[in-house]
Amino acid sequence: MKSIQQLKIATILYLLVPSLLFLCTWVHLWIGIPCIVFMVFYVKNIFETAEDKTDNGIATQHFFISIGISLLLNFMLGIGEFRYQTYDFQANNFKFYDLVTHQLPVYYPKQQTFLCYYTGYYLPSAMLAKVFGLASCRYISYLWSVLGLALVFLWISTFSRKSFMAVIVGILLFSHSWIVIKVLMNIEFFKEVCQPYYFQLNQFKLITQSFVKNYSWAIQHTLPACLGACVLIHIYQRDDFKQELKYLLLMLLSTMFWSPLTTIGLFPFVAFCFLQNLKMLFNSSEMKNLLWMIGIVVAFSPLMLYFISTEGIHANNTEFMWETGVGFWFLIYLIYIFSNFIIWGV
Repeated sequence: MKSIQQLKIATILYLLVPSLLFLCTWVHLWIGIPCIVFMVFYVKNIFETAEDKTDNGIATQHFFISIGISLLLNFMLGIGEFRYQTYDFQANNFKFYDLVTHQLPVYYPKQQTFLCYYTGYYLPSAMLAKVFGLASCRYISYLWSVLGLALVFLWISTFSRKSFMAVIVGILLFSHSWIVIKVLMNIEFFKEVCQPYYFQLNQFKLITQSFVKNYSWAIQHTLPACLGACVLIHIYQRDDFKQELKYLLLMLLSTMFWSPLTTIGLFPFVAFCFLQNLKMLFNSSEMKNLLWMIGIVVAFSPLMLYFISTEGIHANNTEFMWETGVGFWFLIYLIYIFSNFIIWGV
């Protein structure tokens, strides 16, 4: 991978593949195939533009360092079941098993429901394991995870070329506000809501774990969130939202099958880019691009309807803070937000 343009292509394809597989397997083909065809042409349309003149490429050593760190971290954190896995993988491995051994879409007759958990991370590995056998799934899922995390590190290398390793170490050790909660646990006022790795607001938890813990516990949420954030940082650095709106929209929609919660988190930052160019969008000269973007939203509508019509999103995992019954939830939420922004700002 020699250029940022290639990195952008690899990132969008990595995020998009699960959605394409969903449209092949979870909905009627007369619905799925037209959506897939439109998505393919949409991607082609995005990258028909000329290379970015400010693209300084990716250093060869950064490419191999990113691959190496990703290989090591995924192994150490138990991805692929080569080492101890976190408790959540007791359920995650059943998702792999059901996706590999059941006919798609996975349906449970006794419960009269389809598999409706966020399956974007699991589906590509499971589809290949259907061909090569269930035992191969651990190796395939490991390589799939290595690829995703390596893309994250490659993006980071483009943001800080001279201090690449220092930034990587900083992210692995100090990302998220877990340091803040360690301090607040010693203050009497906060002891009621401070837990070792989250703020407890009645039944709502504001998680503050480090990057490596988030990754090992919830890889299906962490990978798309990191890739989406990297894309946003890249585009904000260029300060040229106009040329990237179609790409941004596709990135946002592609994260949905991975984790709707990630999509919700990225949405305000993508919306800001669109609001900056709202007048331009409705100019007659830009009408073609607007139609492309309306089309891609329609192409993703089967996925949107899937989440709305199942329990993929429900009250237990999207409960709002103001329903927690804790009088000073707003203070806790501000601490949570600003502590993260301060850490990342530094």
